[in-house]
Amino acid sequence: MTPEQAGRLLAEIADTTTRARALVESRSAETLMNRPRKESWSLAEALEHLVLTADAMLPLADAAIAELEREGQRSSKPAGLGLAGWLL
Repeated sequence: MTPEQAGRLLAEIADTTTRARALVESRSAETLMNRPRKESWSLAEALEHLVLTADAMLPLADAAIAELEREGQRSSKPAGLGLAGWLL
């Protein structure tokens, strides 16, 4: 992961958090829990899934960034998803 990628990742996380919070705050609990179709997820369920996925992935990203900084490594190649990313 390049330093630029790390910066963009952190900015995207902050932006996504802000947008998700605004989405939830502008809707009622009933709206958040409503499933548009029986077999589909509600907005609350979709957001919960995203939060759980982020909770699993962010520590991995934080560790990778910290390791790069600790070792003074700079990559010129973009980072890939890796096995954990593909499995999630």
